[in-house]
Amino acid sequence: MSENANKVLSIFKKFFHAIWFLIRGYFIVVGFILTLSIIVISVATTSKLTPKPEIGTGPFILTLTFDGSIAENEPAMYELLLQRLLGEKPSIYLPNLRATLRRAASDDRVKGLHVNLHDLNGSWSEFAELRQIFQTFQESEKPIHIFLSSGDNLSYFLASVANSISHAPTGGFMMPGPAFQLVYFGKALRDLGIDVEVVRQGKFKSAFEPLIRNAPSPETLEMYTTMEASLRSYIVDSVVETRKAPKEKVRKWFEQGIFTSEDALKERMVDTLCYVEDSEEILLQQTSSETKVAVEDYEEELGIIKSSIEEQGSQDQSLALIEAFGEIVMSSGAQNPGRSEEDDVTPLRLADEISWAKDEDKVKAVVLRISSPGGSAVASDLIWEEVRKLAATKPVVVSVGEMAASGGYYIAAPASRIVAEPASLVGSIGVIGMNLHCEACEKKYGVSFHMITQSARKKFLNLGEKSTSNDLTLLEHSMDEVYRVFVKKVSEGRNIPIEAVEKLAEGRVYTALQAKKLGLVDELGGLWDSFQAAKSLAGLDVNKLYPVMRYPEEKFPLDFAFSIPLKGLLSHYTNSFATPSIIGSGGKSLLRRGVRLDHENIQEWLIRKVVRWQRILSNEPYAALWPDHVLLSF
Repeated sequence: MSENANKVLSIFKKFFHAIWFLIRGYFIVVGFILTLSIIVISVATTSKLTPKPEIGTGPFILTLTFDGSIAENEPAMYELLLQRLLGEKPSIYLPNLRATLRRAASDDRVKGLHVNLHDLNGSWSEFAELRQIFQTFQESEKPIHIFLSSGDNLSYFLASVANSISHAPTGGFMMPGPAFQLVYFGKALRDLGIDVEVVRQGKFKSAFEPLIRNAPSPETLEMYTTMEASLRSYIVDSVVETRKAPKEKVRKWFEQGIFTSEDALKERMVDTLCYVEDSEEILLQQTSSETKVAVEDYEEELGIIKSSIEEQGSQDQSLALIEAFGEIVMSSGAQNPGRSEEDDVTPLRLADEISWAKDEDKVKAVVLRISSPGGSAVASDLIWEEVRKLAATKPVVVSVGEMAASGGYYIAAPASRIVAEPASLVGSIGVIGMNLHCEACEKKYGVSFHMITQSARKKFLNLGEKSTSNDLTLLEHSMDEVYRVFVKKVSEGRNIPIEAVEKLAEGRVYTALQAKKLGLVDELGGLWDSFQAAKSLAGLDVNKLYPVMRYPEEKFPLDFAFSIPLKGLLSHYTNSFATPSIIGSGGKSLLRRGVRLDHENIQEWLIRKVVRWQRILSNEPYAALWPDHVLLSF
């Protein structure tokens, strides 16, 4: 058979293979829809057959069991459905809980709240917001009793808000206070024949230090030491306020860190040692209540809508909520195959939501909820421009969740006001980039790299060679320009002189407590406080409730289901030609070195592994940014 005939046959094989992928994908989607329809009908039928709980006229206490994680954004209906069907622990969305307890606070039947803090995962800022929700409920002079099965930093910080605390007889405490575990791989990577070149603007920008050093730099030690002291002071002060214990005594609790249940009782860290049913009985007797009612049943009886942040009020005046959670990237699908737009913060998605909020006449102010470590410099700047234009037309209040660091703070800078929980991490005004080279790999493993290009950046692009001094000079020049723009825009957005911003910058991360004193944050508080600020800036009555609108587009996971066979088709079809990858233009492609390894290049693979182990070994969230596919990052 001739060579041309072989080529024609090969093309036909690929064509029919592609058709088979499409047909298979079609039946996968049809099967998914059919199965989901059956499930929905079954659940709906079951719900109708399930009688509505009869709570009666009371008096009763509410019971709430935490056994899961705090959700940063509200779970979609299909997520709740799948959790229910698969028996997974439902995530807790704090605005829903706030609305429920606000109703309960004004309900004469409800005499108190019992919380079983069995197992709850979340960040310091999320626990702080939950703590504030409980404090708001206590303003109704209805007691809260919390049961701890075992105690740690976060659980005791939360439990200390209660009027009384019960603890399991054998639970014990492990609460040493804030601790940052820093792990370094410099020597290990060099022993593997891998060297890392780091270029940065900001001496505190320490994202890639673990790849080049064996110990923290003096600047890193200073930054983490001051953050630890700030967090520790905040935790101690919070416990002192609610437990009414001497400050020095509470400080020693967190210094000692380890207590048996008996020790905790003697120290008056807890009030009683018992089991959960006994703990509930204590509150029943204290409040002279007849029975206990689960919060879920109470919600169902009252008919509280799950998206309960959307309060009833004037239909002509509303607030808007826009959420920006995750890494800031140009496009989720292009950089992270298999991830959806909801997993990251992208300019196009945020632009759609911001444009909607700007044009919607009913929206009088916008709350932008940010929980992001940053990411792409270009993407951050595009989002910054959209936030700036929105803030020029109506008030924009940024509500910081776990962190608004680096690019996360960049997009917050033009807002009318920034509100953050005391333990939130903010700042990291700086730029950093890295480049890997493996010159020693040929000698160690017999692996060599060869770059074919007419570019003057040939050595920089080649994984097997070190960058030239000219390469690094050009990179430093690019970063200097990005850093200068970053500082300028923070200065303009926060109305702080450039000289003052430069002193606060250098890539340094702060707790919100520190940041407020420095002018990087306006107010300490959570999402509720952010809405109150938004109402005030919009000239609305802060004592009234207004509807909270969201961007109307609701994505159903069918697009994800369809994307699986489609991505498989495209991946198979393009990779079957076995062509070498081509170096593209633009900042985001500079880390693609022309070396492909099962859809991921060596650099990306290495960074992912290092970050994974660093996170596994750490009990605290990292303020440092780990860029994935970008060279210049905030």
